Amino acid sequence: MPPPLPPDIPWLAWWLPLLCSLIYVCGALCLKYAARYRVSLWLGSWYANVAVCCASAPLWLIPAPALSGQPWWQAIVAGLVFWLGQFTTLVALDVGEVSIATPVLGLKILFVLIFMTLLSGKPPGLQLWVAGGLSLAALTLLQGAPRASALQPNATGHKPRRIGLTILLAAFSALAYALFDVLINAWSPHWGIERIIPLAFLVALLVSTLAVGARVGSWRIPRGAIPSLCGGSALIGLQSATLIYAIAWTQDPPRINLIYNSRGFFSILAVWGVGHWFDNHERHLGRREFIRRLCGAFLMLAAIFLAIT
Repeated sequence: MPPPLPPDIPWLAWWLPLLCSLIYVCGALCLKYAARYRVSLWLGSWYANVAVCCASAPLWLIPAPALSGQPWWQAIVAGLVFWLGQFTTLVALDVGEVSIATPVLGLKILFVLIFMTLLSGKPPGLQLWVAGGLSLAALTLLQGAPRASALQPNATGHKPRRIGLTILLAAFSALAYALFDVLINAWSPHWGIERIIPLAFLVALLVSTLAVGARVGSWRIPRGAIPSLCGGSALIGLQSATLIYAIAWTQDPPRINLIYNSRGFFSILAVWGVGHWFDNHERHLGRREFIRRLCGAFLMLAAIFLAIT
């Protein structure tokens, strides 16, 4: 069994990742809807970073250690890693399907454990290897061979049948986000979470601004895409900032990410239940596909639970 919850951590901290998982699914569906207007992914990343910077702005009001003498390269590295994870998530959602990309992002917890193991100098145990095997089995179920003809074209004009690429992108995003969590957990005692978190998000926003500015016409948004793009980006940014709050608050990245991985279930249920409200056609893949992907999500969570116990 997992170790007991620390008694000095408020119960709210353990509910925050569950709330984040629900917010993420809503944001992902909104961004998937905006993709049908061929909105630039660079612009989507910019809006998400504006939202996450706004969500972290109150931290500047909290007294913290002076910034003079701090290793600035740490905030820059953390911001770059965060932006990389965020942008590859958006690409994965554009290339593939919400019910494929989101469960694969659950690999983040395994990467968190591996990074923390490397930092501590202790080799991975048998449970971690078994969890890795279960994760590979889950990915096999998620990959499958759906009837892509039932799906709408994405922002690139192609039908999202590239499931292998979606899994690769989502796994890379999970790797980047895991590294970000571990770095924040390791560096925040020296910086104070009140400073390194908003600074890292500002670095991510700066990178997004430079990326959008380098592409002519990237700031233009089709009128019909404005509500879904702004709403989806705001939700993705809000849940990112809230999740980092929870990790910094509890100093327990594995457990927070375990709870957060419930988004894999929520994403599958959402696309089959209300996905058509967002012009998402994954429900037309059929009941058999739904059951197979749900089994894949179950295996992924089993691997995660085994890794964290």
